[in-house]
Amino acid sequence: MNDSNMPSRTITEAFSRFRQYGPKCVVTMYIYVVNAGRHVRGVVDINERLQANPTRRLEEIMTRGLVVVSPDTKWPRVLELFRKYRFRAIPVVDDSRKILGVIREKDAFVLEDEEERSKRRL
Repeated sequence: MNDSNMPSRTITEAFSRFRQYGPKCVVTMYIYVVNAGRHVRGVVDINERLQANPTRRLEEIMTRGLVVVSPDTKWPRVLELFRKYRFRAIPVVDDSRKILGVIREKDAFVLEDEEERSKRRL
């Protein structure tokens, strides 16, 4: 979801927007709260959103201290972050924290497994 009022949307409004855009999303475990320029401001876990009072605003329940990676982050570091924090996804951002995409935990470890198998064949 991308709109300039996103942080001030209520949980009910966020659900409505999610129903509109959610089917197009690859990752639905988290809602990354962004501003009009798509710069990451916070994250809301889907479980938190489901349990929150529908009148609360996303900015009231979002976590601001976000762990992110850049496109230049080395793969071992990405795997280390997944292991350390047990996230299900980590956003990829540019230098201005504009969201570029998301790495899913499942995909990260599938790639790690493929690399290991490839090394064994050499």
